[in-house]
Amino acid sequence: MITVYGYGKCSTCRKAKSIVEINHSVVIKDIVSEPPSSEELRKLVALRGEGVEPFINRRGTHFREKGFVGKKYSDDEWISLLSSDGFLIKRPIVTNGEDVIIGLDESALRSIRSKP
Repeated sequence: MITVYGYGKCSTCRKAKSIVEINHSVVIKDIVSEPPSSEELRKLVALRGEGVEPFINRRGTHFREKGFVGKKYSDDEWISLLSSDGFLIKRPIVTNGEDVIIGLDESALRSIRSKP
């Protein structure tokens, strides 16, 4: 089973979902209407192994409009912010429970394997 964290109005998320759906059953989680919990985010961050930074959507207008540009937060503070506001999360996030892909990496999405 593959989980895609995305936003229904995001064309990149829809494209990632369509790539993964070719070979796998997919669970869709809308990060805007129901952002991942702090616990889910901590697990994803740990699986990715690069800290919280890759999960932050610094290029989004929401990030700028909410005044986050130039602000410094700890990983715990970012986790709290991301779990309360899905627009701050870089998308899509695709996971099989062992691997985590952030963004539209078509090659990685095509090669992701379902884990039992």
